[in-house]
Amino acid sequence: MKLLLASLVLCSLLCASQAFHAAEPSNETLVQAYFEEPQYHPVPLYQVKKQIKDYYHSGAVNQELDAVIQNARLYLKMINTTSRSLWVFDVDETSLSGYDEMESLDFGYVSKLNHDWVLQSDAPAINQTLALFKDIQSYGGNVVFLTGRKDTECDATRKNLEAVGYTGFLNVLCRDPSEYSLTAEVFKSARRTSLVQSGLYDIQGCVGDQYSDLRGPYTGYRVKLPNYIYYLP
Repeated sequence: MKLLLASLVLCSLLCASQAFHAAEPSNETLVQAYFEEPQYHPVPLYQVKKQIKDYYHSGAVNQELDAVIQNARLYLKMINTTSRSLWVFDVDETSLSGYDEMESLDFGYVSKLNHDWVLQSDAPAINQTLALFKDIQSYGGNVVFLTGRKDTECDATRKNLEAVGYTGFLNVLCRDPSEYSLTAEVFKSARRTSLVQSGLYDIQGCVGDQYSDLRGPYTGYRVKLPNYIYYLP
């Protein structure tokens, strides 16, 4: 009886061992499936959206805009402005606000919807930027709008700008088909270079909500407006 039990136990151990070894991967490296909790905790998307809404609806965005534009207006008083002086203004979230449209889409982006919205030409002005625009003109300087919007949206953009008070500017420069795939920095750098190399203007300053609006050659005094919703390289 003892011999029988011993045989059964030995058989069980051998079978278990064979099953264990059969389950082991061959010539493979085990991958760690557990990591310690990271020190950085990503903020949930719904919280980020709430923070953005609070920032805009509380008036905090206007406080930041006031401070940035006030510095630019003080700078303008300190420099010599001539008929050759040129300032380059971005459009979206710099001269015109698309916040209401973005919030209505829950801060998502659909190219077709954005295009249709641009063609409506009813975006409100960012009043702080409009004040700087008028200051530049009062000193005898010029303004050109340089935007990443496409050439098919240029007429609607010009109409919108004029409707909200940006009048008397030199031009609205939009992307040609050959420039659609360029990054904002490359596109805008090339266009500013062309303006200066025409020999007609000296760029005194650039105003934009993206760092790509303000990088590259011929920027002059750089005015960076707040934008916590999107980033463009």
